[in-house]
Amino acid sequence: MIPMIREKHYIPSPAEIEAACAEIQSGWSDQEKAARRAKTSRPAIRCSYEIVRRDAGSALVGKLARIRQAVA
Repeated sequence: MIPMIREKHYIPSPAEIEAACAEIQSGWSDQEKAARRAKTSRPAIRCSYEIVRRDAGSALVGKLARIRQAVA
């Protein structure tokens, strides 16, 4: 069992974190391990330069419009 530490600013060491994770994962079935691995794999994110440029430009135009209204 993992001991509960009630200190105010306790930061576990990497070894303690690894041991706690291993203890938790030891109770997982093979199916649960496979399901959890599937949840952590992320699809590749494709990002177009033009889309980023367009969105940044739109945000900038909106911000400039709000500033002009505040100054006027």
